[in-house]
Amino acid sequence: TDAEGRHQRFRFGTRLGIALTILVAAGAAVVTPVLFPLIFGGAYRPAAGTAVLVTIGSTVAALNLLLGEATKGLGRPRVVLKAELIGLVATAVLLIPLSLAIGIIGAALASLVAYSATAMILVVDAHAHQRCRWRDLLFMDREDLRTTISMARHVVARD
Repeated sequence: TDAEGRHQRFRFGTRLGIALTILVAAGAAVVTPVLFPLIFGGAYRPAAGTAVLVTIGSTVAALNLLLGEATKGLGRPRVVLKAELIGLVATAVLLIPLSLAIGIIGAALASLVAYSATAMILVVDAHAHQRCRWRDLLFMDREDLRTTISMARHVVARD
């Protein structure tokens, strides 16, 4: 119920969410070029690079969901609306020109840029609203790792 406790949970959740999302995305980006042609056939091998780009874009979109929900949880839904509208404008401006210029890679790139614009707004606002150092918002430390392991052990022990 106290503001500082909410802010601490926001920062921890953001750091943990970013770390886990990047970890999963890195794994997906590594296996996608191998699995994509195996699943869809060798004819789709040239599309594997685009699939990796879409994987990266999906990672940023997942971070946006995390940051957006956490920001709304702090009572700041207008920030999320503003960020999503900026992403929508970026999509509207980039999608057709990039698709026409470089095809499906252009569409994937337009999405990645739009998701990144949304993420940038959310992260910059969170930094300003939290009044904390960038690393306290974005990067896990040893204490976070200990807390995460303890939480995971607690969950496993309950089952």
